[in-house]
Amino acid sequence: QQSAMPSNKNSTVIFFNKLFKFFLSLKFKRRSLTDYPSINVRNTTGQFINKRMLAYSSVEHMGLAAILWAIGCDQGALFHVCGHSLIKMTLFLIAGNILLAYGTRAIPTIGGMFKDMPKTACFWLIGILFICGMPPSPLFVTEYLLVREAGPLLSTAVLLLLFVVFGGMTKVCLSMLMGHTGSSAPLPEPTKNAER
Repeated sequence: QQSAMPSNKNSTVIFFNKLFKFFLSLKFKRRSLTDYPSINVRNTTGQFINKRMLAYSSVEHMGLAAILWAIGCDQGALFHVCGHSLIKMTLFLIAGNILLAYGTRAIPTIGGMFKDMPKTACFWLIGILFICGMPPSPLFVTEYLLVREAGPLLSTAVLLLLFVVFGGMTKVCLSMLMGHTGSSAPLPEPTKNAER
């Protein structure tokens, strides 16, 4: 005897389909479906404030988690959300250290972190690589699972957009780590405190 209730996987897919249709009906009626990923990619890679860049990256990762849920990878989605929250929490704490040392959140005025605060710079680089899904990041596992389980069209689109985000975020990160310091020179005492 078959149960009248749908399975958990089917109910999850139905829920996200309804949620997606609801959001489409709100504001974005005049945009085509291919415009949506590009909105967040542009916001993530074009930011000049480091904490805002991290916030837009969170939107991207919640989208990846929603896709994982929609294709039925419930455990993968949960693992992605947990891994993302730990890495992003670390990055926000490091961004606080950078703010303490330089007195600004503006990316163009931050440079030469490897020289001024090497420990913070190393953690910032590792965090950015991990949030972009480089192994051994837990996000690499979930993004690989997403690409493997999704259809060829969806997985190609996801891979392309992940590559764009990776390129944009690493460019910004490297400019902060090895670029020239802008108008804000690091403050000696706060830099020393941030490196403890």
